[in-house]
Parts: sequence; structure tokens; C-alpha cells
Amino acid sequence: MRQSIDQMMRASDVLRAEAIKLEKLRKSPWFGRFDFRRAGLHTVL
Repeated sequence: MRQSIDQMMRASDVLRAEAIKLEKLRKSPWFGRFDFRRAGLHTVL
């Protein structure tokens, strides 16, 4: 019983941290990553 309560509390903490992270990303217009390649270049930098 005690383990399941601790597990639920940890899951709640993880969800709260993820919600905070997503809220910060929502406020920023630049949260993605763009990789550019030159034409004819087939290797990933």
C-alpha cells in the first residue's frame, strides 16, 4: 500500500514538472529545432 502511494506521488510530480515545462514552451515562439543541409550534402552535421 505504501509503495503504491509513493508511486502515485512520484507520477504526480513528473506530470507537474512536464506541465510546467510545456507552459514555458507555450510562451516561447522558438521551441523547435531546425536542421539545414546544403544542396547535395548527404551527411548529417
